[in-house]
Amino acid sequence: MEVRIISPTGRLLTVNRAVPIVETIFDFNGESRFLGDICRNGTKPNGIAILYDSSSIFEDNLSELVVGNLQSDVVEQIMQSLLVNGYYDFSKMGYQSTKLADKVVIDGGKTKPYTNEITFMSSKSYCSFVGNGFIVEEIAEEDGDCE
Repeated sequence: MEVRIISPTGRLLTVNRAVPIVETIFDFNGESRFLGDICRNGTKPNGIAILYDSSSIFEDNLSELVVGNLQSDVVEQIMQSLLVNGYYDFSKMGYQSTKLADKVVIDGGKTKPYTNEITFMSSKSYCSFVGNGFIVEEIAEEDGDCE
């Protein structure tokens, strides 16, 4: 069965893989830091990462959509809908309107969810969830310290 979603901005996407995630934002050394991972070991998820086929000439063949700051039961309902119905409409949710990652609120779904379709995730805050485990994607700085 082909699984499809309507993205938060209304795009119809074909899903390759969807995983529940757990994430948090915390202050460290005077800056906000994002920490996230694929949900494991009975941890309650608070977001979903979706790897989808991209048909844009401006993107890789596979791209990742993250919808975070969800309540655990909402994550479970979305995953169940993808499994049973092969479909979910993310455009029906209201989202945080911030464009900056350091303004995103992650509070277990008490406030609106966020998505990386709306919020710019900087190199200090963006990670790829649906690769083989947790992969931090850093942009090399002028000093070239990135591996």
